[in-house]
Amino acid sequence: MKKINKIMLLGLFALVISGCKKDSIVDAPTNKIGVSSAISAIPSIVQNFNTRSWMQYVSNETSLSALSIPGAHDAGARFDALSDSWILQKVFGSITSGTARCQHYRINEQLDYGVRYLDIRCRNNGSDFRIYHGVVNQNLSFDDVLNASYTFLRNNPTETVLMSIQEENSSTGQNFEDVLLRYISRNPNAWYTKDAIPKMSEARGRIVLVRNFNSSKSTGISNSLRVKQDDYVVRNVNSKWNAISSFLSNTERGYYNGRIAVNCANGYMPTKRKYLWWSTPEIPNIPSVSNPINSYLSSDFSNYRKRNVGVIQTDFISPDLCRNIIKTNF
Repeated sequence: MKKINKIMLLGLFALVISGCKKDSIVDAPTNKIGVSSAISAIPSIVQNFNTRSWMQYVSNETSLSALSIPGAHDAGARFDALSDSWILQKVFGSITSGTARCQHYRINEQLDYGVRYLDIRCRNNGSDFRIYHGVVNQNLSFDDVLNASYTFLRNNPTETVLMSIQEENSSTGQNFEDVLLRYISRNPNAWYTKDAIPKMSEARGRIVLVRNFNSSKSTGISNSLRVKQDDYVVRNVNSKWNAISSFLSNTERGYYNGRIAVNCANGYMPTKRKYLWWSTPEIPNIPSVSNPINSYLSSDFSNYRKRNVGVIQTDFISPDLCRNIIKTNF
């Protein structure tokens, strides 16, 4: 009898452990296409989901316009002017620091942390694209950006990447859109290029092109966007935050239903800097805006509630901020 009771207790223990696993968002059961079949069972506040594959818990019928999405402004900009030269950086670093760098993390790291909106700035050399921020070469090619995105999507086929592409500081050469379409033609099945917002079922495993360039072919989403706070020259941080907060509220209330709302929480403050014997004119100071604004965002999103806030595009996106934005979807 004691032996039978032990067996029954072990069996009960195994069932409890099994049940705990199924309650975890990381290990939730998935159907054949990798999308969770237990969406309705997801707890209201989720602590342990995998940021690499958070979209697996979004229904196939959900429009991208109905999601809260972490976004990286100037996602490829990780260098200030002259930062690729050690000697020049030592001499002029106090002037160039904070003028062009917008992100701490590489593209693949941003995607791993949950970013699903990449703002990519391309200089058109006529036959290929290089990644620039203004006049500053970011030591990155567009192929590097695409390879990171393709690899991520192959490894995480339930996800999508919205990629906003903009022409930046281009030299003479072939039409920007033509060069971009040549890139896309190398891997056409990996792209969604219609000027219409897709559902998750259409977007999974693909790059969704967001058009931020002149187009004669209506390539990518453009007419279905609502972009706000793109006044990137910031004189007063509190005014910038009030505008961001107002747009957050309007998005949550459904004012932009049917459009992807992009809240540009990025910007720079023009600052005069002195160096040796001369005074420089006003030049960008990105951290003077990103530090307080990201702090405000972190505070706002740490108070969890389910809501649709659209795309939150920031400089120096962090893993914690990504996670807190993502949680508002569930």
